[in-house]
Amino acid sequence: MPKFYDNSRRTNFETCNRYYYWRDIRDLRQFGKAPALDFGTSWHAAMDTLWVAAKSSVSLTDMEIVELAHGTFNETWEALGHPSLENMSEDEHKYLYKARNPETAFFMLVNYLAHRKNFINEVELLETEKPFAVPLDISDTETFYVGRLDKTVLWNGRVWVVEHKTTSWGSGKSGINQTYLESFDPNSQVEGYQHAGRMLYGKKFKGVLVDAALVYASCHDKFALLPIESSWAKLDQWLWETKRQFKLLEINKEALKEVKKDDEFMAAFPRNTKNCIQFMRPCPYMDLCKTVSNPASEPDRIPMGYTKDHWSPIKHLDLGALGIEGSDD
Repeated sequence: MPKFYDNSRRTNFETCNRYYYWRDIRDLRQFGKAPALDFGTSWHAAMDTLWVAAKSSVSLTDMEIVELAHGTFNETWEALGHPSLENMSEDEHKYLYKARNPETAFFMLVNYLAHRKNFINEVELLETEKPFAVPLDISDTETFYVGRLDKTVLWNGRVWVVEHKTTSWGSGKSGINQTYLESFDPNSQVEGYQHAGRMLYGKKFKGVLVDAALVYASCHDKFALLPIESSWAKLDQWLWETKRQFKLLEINKEALKEVKKDDEFMAAFPRNTKNCIQFMRPCPYMDLCKTVSNPASEPDRIPMGYTKDHWSPIKHLDLGALGIEGSDD
């Protein structure tokens, strides 16, 4: 049976094996809204509209393109369960959403188009939101690395992947934090896109363009376009590391089958206590790890404060467009 691995699951497993268990085996997610994540998702959707409109229409004004993109942002934002600006309370605006709200997005889009218009016109837009499933090993026809590319463009005769990112790490004075930009090289997600690009386009593939935008309350014109290329040796290293992580993941899955409900602790998916606190925030599963030594004792229980939310690469990455169906567990 084919196996499908993606960067989200790899990252979860590397962060902490037990984190992977709670999130990707038990499918648990904390209740509550995720403004940062959902703002990024809405920005991605707006980028699709903006890029396509800017490339395909000569009759629209810049403001009309922005308004189309902002409409897509709002539709996505509200579909994810967030209020429109008009329905957002003062406390929500001030304490929950802060700069991440539809008004900020509008002004960011105005400035983004002004910054990127020449580049968008210069490149040929090949694909938008392109799902992929590529082999991790050409000798293994049952194991695939899957994902979705924000944009693929032809620039100066070579294929590049454009990856849109939003961050609040920076300031209106200095722009996007340099350390944030440096975090993309090395970066497993970016290197995974490079592997996919290499498999899909061969020698015509050049690299990844990280298209970053700063989300800031009083400044809406800070962007960066960061080109990242990797040697074949570096990508082969990523491939070796990735296959190793997924082998360890399968070993833990097999170990989990041997755990009994009355065992004192779960001898599978060990904790990584160095990552219980990240960026001065506790792991969403830290309290569970403190109180439950053997989660397998109650494999179907949904703890208070959590809901079941299954991450499916086949569904969420639209792999059905590639003819891929079935289970991705």
